[in-house]
Amino acid sequence: FRKSDLLPLVTTVALGKREAFAAWRTEALLSAVVVTSLLGLTGLIGWFLIVDIRRRTLIENQLRGAQQQLILSNRQLELLAMKDALTGLANRRCFDQTLAKEARRAQREGTTLVLLMIDIDYFKRFNDTFGHVAGDVCLRAVGEILEDSVKRPSDLVARYGGEEMGIIMPNTDGQGATVVAQLIIDRLERKNIRHNSSPFGRVSVSIGIIAAAGSQLDSLVGFIQGADRALYNAKALGRNQFAVGTL
Repeated sequence: FRKSDLLPLVTTVALGKREAFAAWRTEALLSAVVVTSLLGLTGLIGWFLIVDIRRRTLIENQLRGAQQQLILSNRQLELLAMKDALTGLANRRCFDQTLAKEARRAQREGTTLVLLMIDIDYFKRFNDTFGHVAGDVCLRAVGEILEDSVKRPSDLVARYGGEEMGIIMPNTDGQGATVVAQLIIDRLERKNIRHNSSPFGRVSVSIGIIAAAGSQLDSLVGFIQGADRALYNAKALGRNQFAVGTL
């Protein structure tokens, strides 16, 4: 304001609201633009982070699923590698590994291990008479009878080679093994699989049995040979029976 020197007046001059707040509005608008831009940028960064996290999570889940599938596939391959393709019994590889493992257990725990070696009587004649397809059916049928004749999960029935099969029975004595052997012979008789080229007129088996304490299992070769000798004795005695061998 200013007082007039000539007149008794006081002149007052002031800015209007628009002019007074113009600078503030400009600054406020600029601040709002900056804040909005920062919020938008922060939101955009957050969105990218969320998308990246989801993508990583998806990839990790896919990798985890692939890893689990690989583990499952490997286990299935291991099982297949231990199975005989024709009979579904354990194969020779599984037989050898299990026999070695159970021999170590018997030595460690002081228990007895039993091995039964089973051979189908006159099997070559059976193949020559009925053909190899029928021979395969016969092998599977005998394998099923062997598996049905042992009840414990620890017992292993395996195809040893050709028409020869083996049963590993941990913590069993010779008497228990003879019960199983006779059960196999009786069940095959009841099954009555026709075999015209056999003197019995049906499929039969010869069985060699060997039982040994853990302290006698230093040589698995000798253990198997003992079962084989018993098997040969059963054949020499007329087949369709079992014989018990010694080390």
